[in-house]
Amino acid sequence: GGMVVGAGGEDARRAAAPTAHEAAGGAALLVDPKNGDAIRASIERIISSSNLRDQLRAKGLENARRFSWEDSAAKLIRVFNSLE
Repeated sequence: GGMVVGAGGEDARRAAAPTAHEAAGGAALLVDPKNGDAIRASIERIISSSNLRDQLRAKGLENARRFSWEDSAAKLIRVFNSLE
């Protein structure tokens, strides 16, 4: 999503999704989605710190380069083929 256009942001941290940090590639602040105060504080940090925004933006663009439609399609085809 946002990483492609350089929009760093925040991502919900969930115990059921331990790969969120890895997927975000350091381009997001991870917060508990059930903690409104933590979400607000995270958003305020992003809004008030141009340094943090720049870091998240740069990490997001770098992280987005790890993904492509072609690569995703090839992986999906391999999964489908393995089911035969």
